[in-house]
Amino acid sequence: MAAGLPIIILAFIRGRVFRHNEPVINGSASLLKWITMKGCIKMEHTYLYRISSWKAIGIYYDAEGKQSELYGETSLVRNEREWTLGGTMTVMCEPPVIFENSYTIHATDDKTTLIWESYNPLLGVLKGKFEVVGDSIVSIYTSDSGVFSGSETLIKVDDDTYDNVGVAFKNGVKISSWRALLKA
Repeated sequence: MAAGLPIIILAFIRGRVFRHNEPVINGSASLLKWITMKGCIKMEHTYLYRISSWKAIGIYYDAEGKQSELYGETSLVRNEREWTLGGTMTVMCEPPVIFENSYTIHATDDKTTLIWESYNPLLGVLKGKFEVVGDSIVSIYTSDSGVFSGSETLIKVDDDTYDNVGVAFKNGVKISSWRALLKA
């Protein structure tokens, strides 16, 4: 590309072409999402990057697909060396089950990757990564024993809201999954 030439971003919405700075009445969200997905706008994440507390409400699915309401809370504390994310998730089955996690998170040389370690009383030590991908934060993990693994995705809705979906495995077999909405 020749130096000094402007970069023009085009998007197709409902069969029509729009420039990045052209007003779009019934598709602004689609245009913004398209531009963000193409990496043209830097996404500023608040979850993991802002000291805050979050509440979650959603649905938990057990290994057989039985649904139960879930409620959760997390809090983030950060210092120069690392940050800590601690929280609980309560599954409203009979009897209710409470999952606890405490993550120690460290930055890496890659600004889109964070590494973490957590202790879960039921699963043991878990090690994983948070990967920032546009409007999403993807987490993957395995237990020290190799028995447990899983993934979780947080999709930014706005600065105070994330949509969350995850799945956990034991020896490669799904043991649970969930979908929740997180609010700061």
